Amino acid sequence: KISLFSGPRPPPWLKTVIVRGLPERCTQRLIVQQWPPPENSYDFLFLPFNHPQRRSTHYCFINFVSGEAAQKFYHLWHGKNFPGPGGGVRHLDICEWRFQGLGPNLELSMHTHKPK
Repeated sequence: KISLFSGPRPPPWLKTVIVRGLPERCTQRLIVQQWPPPENSYDFLFLPFNHPQRRSTHYCFINFVSGEAAQKFYHLWHGKNFPGPGGGVRHLDICEWRFQGLGPNLELSMHTHKPK
């Protein structure tokens, strides 16, 4: 798959990514500690929780304030390992998310992964 981040400048609308390959027992707090918002220029981070399995998922969604900030993050972390708890080595896979922007992702986060 060819990433929209591989060009010299990403499209201006491309601000939201999905990050796959997070370690087991990863928490939102751990992610924010590793990727502080001021340094990484994002305004939304969502780590879904799998209620039946009682654990977080191995992926998160991040909305950046600009396409350039998203591209910088992609180049820094795509294919790298996330330091933290959990077994096994997983390489991060970062790609564009189908829902772009803060509003659509806030809406999505409020309606997904609710306990039954």
